[in-house]
Amino acid sequence: MPLLAGWVEGIGIPQDAQNRVFEAFYRGDNVGQVQGTGLGLAVAKSCVGLQGGRLTVQTKAAGGTCITAVLPRVE
Repeated sequence: MPLLAGWVEGIGIPQDAQNRVFEAFYRGDNVGQVQGTGLGLAVAKSCVGLQGGRLTVQTKAAGGTCITAVLPRVE
C-alpha cells in the first residue's frame, strides 16, 4: 500500500482531543489565536476514505503532529 506521511511542527494535539480531530469544524481548546475552520482533516479523511484508504494522526504532547495516509495499491 502506498504511504504518504507529513510531519507538522506545531502546538500538538492534546490526548483528549485526538479522537475528535477528524470531526468537521472541530478545533481544539489549545489553538489560541491560530486561525482555521476545523475542516482540513475532516475533508482529507473523507477524500482518502473515498479511495479506500485510511488517515491516521500521531502527535506529541510537547508539539508536533504526523498525519499519515495509507492508500490501496492500484493494479
